[in-house]
Amino acid sequence: MALPLIGTASPRAQYTGNGSQTAFAVPFEFLANTDIEVYVDGVLKTLNTDYTLTGASVTGGGTCTFTTAPALDAVVTILGALAYSRALTRYNKFGALPANSLETDFARLQLQVKQIQRDVSFASRIPPTEALSGAQMQWPSKTARAGRYAYWNPEGALEPAVQLTAGTTLSASVIGTFLYPRTTAEVAAGVTPSNYAYEPGDVRRYGAVGDGVADDTVAIQNACNCARFVYLPAGTYKTTSVITIADGSPVVVRGDSYLTIIDKQFNGDVISLGKRSELRDLTIQGNGGTRTGRGVIITTGSLDETSWRKLFNVSILGTASYAIEFTAATAGYASQVEMCRLVPFVQTTHAIKLPSGETNNGNRVFINVWSFGARLIDFGECDNTLMIGCQGAVPTHTSNSKKVTMVGCRIVNSGDGSVTTWAVNGQQSSFTGNIIATTAVTLASTCASVKWQGNSVSGVTVTDSTTGTSNGNEIDLGQQTYTPTWTSTGTGPAIGNGTLNGAYRRSGELVHVNIRFEPGSTSTFGTGFYRFSLPYTASRRSVGSAYVEDVSGVAVYVGTAMIDSGTNTVYVTTSGSTSAYMGAASPFTWASGDKCWIDIDYAIQ
Repeated sequence: MALPLIGTASPRAQYTGNGSQTAFAVPFEFLANTDIEVYVDGVLKTLNTDYTLTGASVTGGGTCTFTTAPALDAVVTILGALAYSRALTRYNKFGALPANSLETDFARLQLQVKQIQRDVSFASRIPPTEALSGAQMQWPSKTARAGRYAYWNPEGALEPAVQLTAGTTLSASVIGTFLYPRTTAEVAAGVTPSNYAYEPGDVRRYGAVGDGVADDTVAIQNACNCARFVYLPAGTYKTTSVITIADGSPVVVRGDSYLTIIDKQFNGDVISLGKRSELRDLTIQGNGGTRTGRGVIITTGSLDETSWRKLFNVSILGTASYAIEFTAATAGYASQVEMCRLVPFVQTTHAIKLPSGETNNGNRVFINVWSFGARLIDFGECDNTLMIGCQGAVPTHTSNSKKVTMVGCRIVNSGDGSVTTWAVNGQQSSFTGNIIATTAVTLASTCASVKWQGNSVSGVTVTDSTTGTSNGNEIDLGQQTYTPTWTSTGTGPAIGNGTLNGAYRRSGELVHVNIRFEPGSTSTFGTGFYRFSLPYTASRRSVGSAYVEDVSGVAVYVGTAMIDSGTNTVYVTTSGSTSAYMGAASPFTWASGDKCWIDIDYAIQ
C-alpha cells in the first residue's frame, strides 16, 4: 500500500452548506475511508450511505461527496477518527523489518498524535507559563467533589466550592464568602474579614462601622494592610491610634468626599503615609482643641520614582499642629497635593511644613490648596517647591528656602490678625502673578536670585531690602511711596511743616524715583549743599532732571539730578547758579514756598 506524506493540517475541517453543494474537501491525510467521521449539524453520517470518500492514503487528503447536498446553513464537520489501537503488524525476533509495515505504523502514530493535538486545542486549559503545579489543577476526589460546584480559589487552583450546611441562613455575609472569598493578601497579612458582604478593601469588610462611636482604627488599618484600594463609604470613622501605610505596600485610600470623616480621638498623628500611596475624597478631623498631633506625616523619600505621595480633594481640619508635614530632607520626593483644604485649629499654625536641611530637590507640588485664615506653609529649608493657585495666610521663608515658585496664589493676614507681614526670603525663587492682601510685604536683604514680578500689592506696604544685579534678584514693584531724608554738607536742615515726599517704581535693577521738596514756614535750611536719600544704592553714576522754582523772585531753574556710583543720595545742579550744587544759598536763598522736583532713573547694586 502506498503511504502518504503526512502534512501539518489539523485533522478537522468544517463548512457551511448552501443547499446545492455536495462535494467538500478533506484537507488532511487519512489511511482508510473508515478513519474519517462526517457530521451534519452534529449528527454522525454513514459512510457509503450518506456520503462517499476518495483520497485514502493520498498526500494532501481527498474529497467527501454527499448523496444529498446538506441544507442551507447546515454545519458540515469532517474529522480524522483513526482508532487508537495498534495495527496487526507483528515483528518477529531476528525477522525481517518490511519497510511498508514500518511506514504504516509510523503514519498511524503521526495521525493519532495530530488527533490528540486537535482535541487538546478544544479543551479548557491554563497557560503553561503560570506558576501552578499539575497537582493544583487536578480534580478533587469523588467524595470531595460530589454534589458541589468547582471554583478557582484565590491562588488560581481548582477546588470544590464551599458547601453550606443545611439550614444555613443566606445572609449578605454568607453570600459574600462565595462572591468575595478571603484573598491571598488577606491570608498573608493574617487578616480574616468579619463581613464578607463587602469586597476586599472596603473597611466594612474588616469590621468598620462609621457611626462616630465605634472604634474603627483596627478595621481601617487591616484594610490598608491587605488591599491596594481601600474604600471608606460615607460615615464618621473614630480612630484611636495612627494609621500607618507602609512604604512597601502602596495603597489608595478613597472616601465619599466630605461625607467621609476620619475623626481623631487621641493624641498623635492621624496617618503616616507611605511611598506611592494616595488619599482621595475624604475629611480628617483633628479635634485640635482637645487633641495634639498632626494630620498626615510623610517621613521617607529619596531621589527616585517611588517616593511620591498624592493627596486629592482631602480636607484636614482642626489639627493642633501641621495638617501635612514632610519631616525629613527629600521625604515625599515628587509628591503632589491638589484641591485640598488644610486648616489647623490655631490660625498662626502653618497648614504645611517642609523640611530643614534639604540639599537635593524635593520637587513637591501644591495646586489649589487652601488654608483660609491659617498660615499656608512653612518652607523651612526646602529645595524646589511649586505652588499654583493656593490661598492662605502669610507663609514663612528662611534664607535657605530654595527654588520656591508661587504662581497665582492669594496671600492674606492670619485670621486672628496677629501675623500681617509677609517676609519674603530665599534663593533661586520666583513669585509671579500673586494677589497680596497682607498689610505689608518685606523683601529680605538675604534674597538671592529671587524674582518678584507681576504681583498685585495694591494698598500693601512693601519694604524692599533686596539688592539688584549683585545678588541676581529681579524685583518688579509698582509705585511705592517713601519719605526721603534731607541732608546737607554743612549744618543740617529740617523740613518742619514743609513737604518732602518720594515715590519710586522698580523693574529689575532699574529704579525710577520722583522726589517733591517744598519747604514751609517752620523749615530751617542749614548750610552747605543739599542731598536727598534714595530707596536703593546706585551701582553706577546716573543723571536725571530737576525743576527748581524761587517763588519770591519768580524765577525758574532747570536742574540736573545726579547720583554717584555706590551712594544712595541724589543732588542737584542748576543753570544760572553761582555754585555748582543746589544748597542753602544756591541757586537762591531758600524760603517757604520754594520748590524742587526731581525725576531720575538709575541702576541699583
